[in-house]
Amino acid sequence: MERSFLINPIKLISFVLILAGALSCSGSKPADRPAAEAFYKQGKHEHTKTKDYAQAISFYEKAYQADQTWWRPLYQLGCVYSLKGDTDQSIAYLKQAIQTEKDPELLAYLQSDSDLRRVRQTPGFAELNALIYSTFESSKQASNSTTDNLAGRKICRAGDVVDKTMFKISLKADGSIKGTGSSSGMMGLLELQGGTWSQRGDQIQLTLRFAGKQFKSDGSGEKEAATNNLEYQFKEADLQTFGDGCQYIP
Repeated sequence: MERSFLINPIKLISFVLILAGALSCSGSKPADRPAAEAFYKQGKHEHTKTKDYAQAISFYEKAYQADQTWWRPLYQLGCVYSLKGDTDQSIAYLKQAIQTEKDPELLAYLQSDSDLRRVRQTPGFAELNALIYSTFESSKQASNSTTDNLAGRKICRAGDVVDKTMFKISLKADGSIKGTGSSSGMMGLLELQGGTWSQRGDQIQLTLRFAGKQFKSDGSGEKEAATNNLEYQFKEADLQTFGDGCQYIP
């Protein structure tokens, strides 16, 4: 016996709407970098100031959920788990950070960050190193960036009157820099300690660290001080020849 099935149009429309909603929910949500940075800042405070690692983990996880294209929350989760002695979990997050964003600054941190001392003493770090270099090498070959051409170039920057930052650096092929310079202003005089550079499209990004003497607010003398990473970004096309084979960042 042949049977016919009649579909209620109202139910059909409802089903389509429900399905569309389910599909939209299953996709990745757009990155919210400002929210991620706010959570990240809270995580850094708990991580480095109060040493409340449980809270730090919570904030870093929220930062990553807000922007899953950003490697820094994952990297800091790796650092916190290393400090807690859970090196397996630390390495898992560090691997995820490497695969999330190909940033030479990350490579430099992995080799020198004191938070990762425990991780660097484990057999798993050799595997992590292999992943680092294979990932960065494949990224370099797949891109059309001029990173190789920029390596060895010198860059100079002149500061403004209020808060002067002057440096002269040479870009190295491994993403690190060599250079001299200082940052001065109301806080005192800090010397350039080092940093990293990377290129994304036509943008060159410098991340520099300064340390030295800072004047105490009560006028009682000086104290040792250091900056967080200071970031400078500019277009390669904006560089102009500026004496001694350097370039000038306007």
